[in-house]
Amino acid sequence: MNCYPNNTYQNVSQEGTLLGNATVQQQYYASAQVAGIGILPSPSDSEISSNGSSMNDVNTIDGTVIDARQTGTPQFPRHSGTVHLWHFIRELLDHPKQYSSCVRWVDRQEGTFKIESSHHLARFWGQRKNRAQMNYDKLSRSLRQYYKKGIIQKPEKKQRLVYKFLPPYNL
Repeated sequence: MNCYPNNTYQNVSQEGTLLGNATVQQQYYASAQVAGIGILPSPSDSEISSNGSSMNDVNTIDGTVIDARQTGTPQFPRHSGTVHLWHFIRELLDHPKQYSSCVRWVDRQEGTFKIESSHHLARFWGQRKNRAQMNYDKLSRSLRQYYKKGIIQKPEKKQRLVYKFLPPYNL
């Protein structure tokens, strides 16, 4: 079943690689957002309240309003379909106010990021994937698989828990 609107799937999967170029990557993100696939909402200017918090910080469950900052547990949207670890990390990096204690950009232009808390990142990833037994050992195996796929690499200067997105994933 095709979950991408307007035949974007054909564009996204061109040349046998996912996200073949920057334009295709942008189309993917736009289509995924429209389809509601694994994208954390990005607050627009109209969604920022006067106190600087995003309206996206508030979730409702059974009509009860819950503020994720009060519960201490991040509320990840439950989307159908596959969420890839590299994409999940990008979502966290795109929300530095909420997740900078977990993962942060070292050099945004270069696509270099640092995992500040491997324990928290693994816990968040486990929540997102509904895998209670997730730990950093398991998560790091996925990161190492991305070396072969050309999505992530270790920077030339070997640093612990520092990784670099390769083009076109570094946009």
